[in-house]
Amino acid sequence: ANNPTHVYNGAGTYTAILSVTNYSGSTDSTTHMITVSSYPPTVSGISPSQGVQGSSAPISVYGNSFVNGATITLKNQSTIITATSVTFVSATILTGTIVIPSGATIGPWDVVVTNPDMQTGTLTNGFMISSPGPGPTFTSISPPTGPIAGGTAVTITGTNFVSGGSFGV
Repeated sequence: ANNPTHVYNGAGTYTAILSVTNYSGSTDSTTHMITVSSYPPTVSGISPSQGVQGSSAPISVYGNSFVNGATITLKNQSTIITATSVTFVSATILTGTIVIPSGATIGPWDVVVTNPDMQTGTLTNGFMISSPGPGPTFTSISPPTGPIAGGTAVTITGTNFVSGGSFGV
C-alpha cells in the first residue's frame, strides 16, 4: 500500500519490518525498532482564557503530548462544553471554537484535552466564564444633524459602553 500506517495498541518497543515489492516482483525489506510511549497530554494554557455567556470565540490550547484527533472540553462540575472544529496544529497546540451557552455557569471552568486513546490532561480553573452585563443605553448625540456628504464628527453619550464597541447609523 502507498503510505502504509499502523496503530500500536500500547506502549513498548516493537520490531517494524517494511517490505516492498515492485511491479516486476522484486522485493526488498528493512527492519527498524520502534519505541512507542504513551504519555498523557498536559495542558498549560488557553487563549483567550475567558469568555461571556451566549458568545463564541476561536481558542488555542497549549501543552504537550497532544495527538491528532484530540478533543477540547470545558468542564464545570458535571457540565461540559465541547469545542467544535478542533484542529491538531502540533503536539503542543490545538485550536478550535468554543460556543458558550447563555445559561453556562459563571465562574472558573477546567480546560480538558482528551487524546484518542482516552488519556486526558486538565488545566484546573483555566477558563473563566462571565455574564455579558447590561447593554448600552444612548442618551444623546451631538450634533444631531450633518451634511449629506458625511464626515461630521459626533459625540454619543450614554451608559455601559465598552472598549472595542461600535455603532452605526
